[in-house]
Amino acid sequence: TSEETFRGIIGDKANAVFNGRIHIHPDAQKTVAQLSNKNLLTSDQAQVNTKPELEIYANDVQCAHGATVAQINDEAIHYCRTRGITESVAAQLIGIGFVVSLFDRIAYEPLREWLSDQAKQRCLTLVAGDDNE
Repeated sequence: TSEETFRGIIGDKANAVFNGRIHIHPDAQKTVAQLSNKNLLTSDQAQVNTKPELEIYANDVQCAHGATVAQINDEAIHYCRTRGITESVAAQLIGIGFVVSLFDRIAYEPLREWLSDQAKQRCLTLVAGDDNE
């Protein structure tokens, strides 16, 4: 069993590339594998090219793969703005939620907290940008 989940936040004029592959060998019958790549663009100039792949040489497997690329939802920003949150902070909160939700499945609490703190710090740096409001 394998479950791989990747999340990316791409901002400014950055161009990101994701190429992930699950390779199932002929003797790996009964394999269950999933590959997911989700990306959040924080600017109109940011781009991501994503290519999840399945390479399967066994006939009794359950495999899936998928990818999404989206910009920060204008309605979510508007919702935050109507509650007194600046656009920049709203984008930061959305970015943090996008990444931190991955850590809920980590059983070892110190690791989960450390990863959450690291992700929050990086999201604040990546998403902040200019605060031209």
